[in-house]
This record gives sequence, structure tokens and C-alpha cells, in this order.
Amino acid sequence: MVTNEIVRVNIEYSAPNTSQAMNVFHFRFNGDAQTDAAAVVVLRAWADDWAEQWQAIASNDWTCERATFEVVNLDGSVNRDLGSYDISLVGLGGSDMEPSATSGFIFAPSATPGRRGAKYVPGIQEDHVEDGLLSAAAIVGLALMLSVWVTPSEFPTGGDEFQPAIVDFVLGVMRVLLNEGTVSSVPAYQRRRKPGVGS
Repeated sequence: MVTNEIVRVNIEYSAPNTSQAMNVFHFRFNGDAQTDAAAVVVLRAWADDWAEQWQAIASNDWTCERATFEVVNLDGSVNRDLGSYDISLVGLGGSDMEPSATSGFIFAPSATPGRRGAKYVPGIQEDHVEDGLLSAAAIVGLALMLSVWVTPSEFPTGGDEFQPAIVDFVLGVMRVLLNEGTVSSVPAYQRRRKPGVGS
């Protein structure tokens, strides 16, 4: 792993009798050099943190299944595969799930005006939505997920880190996200039919 390499992390979710959901993240490696094996340890820890915060606000009809890791080029092609990681965390919420496309919504800006990253968070339990708004508990949970997303993940030695980023594969431009963001108090609705596409 060398500086400016981009890692794509796919977090996959599932629920009974519904389409699977996926969040896609990109991270810039900022540092001198680390082995791929050391990078995977950091990425797995990050995926665990994300999934544990998700679990707290998700219906127990939903499962966070796995994470996959790839080093990608600026044109979107895969440079190398870093493997996958089984997470298998079931949501802790006791109420039914909202319709499958109903999601929490968080976003984070980059230093470039108008360029931001956004994530639709699936699996919100029914008790967290009332009169068209998310509960205070859901907003707190989404804020914790936002913090996991935008906080750089540090390696245990060397001062190296993964920085959250967004990538424009058409223009071949990577932008690092700022360590801040926003949680929407209104549930979002997202439906995508193309396999392997997430947000």
C-alpha cells in the first residue's frame, strides 16, 4: 500500500424477501508504505465499527452481512483484491423494519464546494420513524455512523491512515472528505435495481 492508493469498501446488508442493500465507501491511503495485510486489519476494524453503530438502530429483520475490500484505480478499474470479511451482525431493534427502500441519510462535504459524499443507511426499524421524522435515538445513531465514516482510520504504527474520500471516476479525481457532516431528520427513500450498485 503506497500513498494516494484508493481502497473501495463495500458493506452488504440483507433482509428477508427484499433486495439486498449496499454502502460503498472510498478511502485514500495517506502514508509512506504499509503491507496489504496491515491495511486489511485496519479496514476490518473500521467495518466492525460501522456495523456496530448500524446494528443499534436497525430492525432485527436486517443483517449486515459482509465487507469486501479492493484497491481501485482512478478510472474505476480494480487494481487488486484485498478479500472479504464476514460481519454477520443482526439489527438489535425489536420492531418491524420500514419498507426496504426507506433509509437514514447522512452526508459529508469535501473541501471543493458542491462536492460531497452521501450514504443511504438501510434497515431503520419502524419504531424510529414517526410522523415522517426520525426519532432522536435514530438521529444519534446516524450521527455516530457519520463520525465513523468521516474520521480517518489510523494504523497502529508509522502515523499512516486511511482518509475518507469520494472519487469521480469519469474525471479521474479523488477528493478527501472533511471531518464533519450532516444527518437528515427526514427518512430518505432510495431504490436501485442495478446489481452491485450502492451508496
